[in-house]
Amino acid sequence: MTNAPQNTRDEKLYPTFSPEQIEALAPFGEEVTFAPGDLLFQQGQPAQFLFFQRDGQVRITRQTTAGEVVLIVHLAGEFSGEISTLIGGDYIATGRAMTPTRVIRMTAAQFRRFMVELPDLSTPILAAMANRRQDVSSLTQQREKLISLGTLSAGLAHELNNPASAACRASGQLKMSLAQMQVRALRLGRQLNDAQIGGLFEVLSKATDDVGNLPPLSVVEQSDREEALSTWLDEHGVEDSWELGPQLAAVGLDANVLARIAEGLPADAIPTAMTWLASALDGIALADSIERSTTRIAELIGAMKSYAYMDQAAVQEINVHDGLENTLIILKHKLRDAKVTVARDYASDLPKITAFGGELNQVWTNLMDNAIDALAETPAGSERTLTVRTARDGDHVVVEVGDNGPGIPEAIQARIFEPFFTTKGEGKGTGIGLDTAYRIAVVRHKGDIRVDSRPGDTRFIVRLPMNAVIPAKAGIQTAAP
Repeated sequence: MTNAPQNTRDEKLYPTFSPEQIEALAPFGEEVTFAPGDLLFQQGQPAQFLFFQRDGQVRITRQTTAGEVVLIVHLAGEFSGEISTLIGGDYIATGRAMTPTRVIRMTAAQFRRFMVELPDLSTPILAAMANRRQDVSSLTQQREKLISLGTLSAGLAHELNNPASAACRASGQLKMSLAQMQVRALRLGRQLNDAQIGGLFEVLSKATDDVGNLPPLSVVEQSDREEALSTWLDEHGVEDSWELGPQLAAVGLDANVLARIAEGLPADAIPTAMTWLASALDGIALADSIERSTTRIAELIGAMKSYAYMDQAAVQEINVHDGLENTLIILKHKLRDAKVTVARDYASDLPKITAFGGELNQVWTNLMDNAIDALAETPAGSERTLTVRTARDGDHVVVEVGDNGPGIPEAIQARIFEPFFTTKGEGKGTGIGLDTAYRIAVVRHKGDIRVDSRPGDTRFIVRLPMNAVIPAKAGIQTAAP
């Protein structure tokens, strides 16, 4: 593989040292050789060295929840590993040799000595460090947004699939039910007079009102009712009683009701009347199922539009409770999969706030998503509760997202809002979610976010001023200075 032309690189991010300059800094470190495939450093491991390349190619990658992201391929004269080594902590990316590669490897102490003795060479390195950190953070944040959108889309598709499938099934069954009902209605019209037909319609009307609104019966009660209905239907010559009994029981009818209906009917009309009644009630139940399913679909779409603030200004007066509820709807599939119960404690006097609504929903999503992940680590069968609480504090609103999971170790609580710092396993977290929440709450909205955590009780507390963001004139939305 040939080296890419040096003039295609952004010198602010990737300044290149000449062979003479590399030679000048060589005494401050040690020369190390790597074969193709060898690791120079690995994401998540303690940072010990930074590397200046004499020759070869080193690919820098970062593991995210969506897989491995290639950040850059370093060429001869470039350097890597400097950010993590100089600020301490773990490497935020992985460096692997692609070709035979020679480097000058330095510790942080050796590099500091180099900066003092060769300041002309250290200046472009320090400038590149600042630019690289911002560039990596921006790239990872964009990647995180795409991952988040993909996760939300998958969850929404899953939630939409259930009511959509139910509506499709019910509509297909409704066609058959309507056809059967029409045939039986024609037969019934030849056997009954207007008064008798009117009596049947009164029963149908009452049962229609009860569809979907009856209190559930126990399994034993339901079985007893179905058996009694089937027996009554058999005794009156109604075919398929085993099928009609459960249909009539499902809408609240019992053998006593059927007996009262039959009192005013000719004996030979009872089978036709009962089969027509069962068909009509079945059709109504199917129509009710379609209505409930399509209503659920509309609610989900409405929640997603509200969550994303589609077709709305970036800055506006928002109801924080609406954003929290929409976020819970979007994450419902994840809550269900992790068997998490939601506890709400909303302040009745919470005022609206002027804010970037869509961005605040990112905050709620990151906090709730982390809480659900933490709860998923608790032993199976244990109580898992996500608590969402709001309160008013003077001219601020306070939102608290808590969980009863294992908690965050006290030793790392001070670092959890740092970019790229994560307590999750490799590939499971980018360390950007809480950093994003911090930037939105503190930088964009002039608020505050903090954590209070111990085993069984972790709470993220977000405090937001009611008017931190002021819409600019001429329709341009901006943050207050």
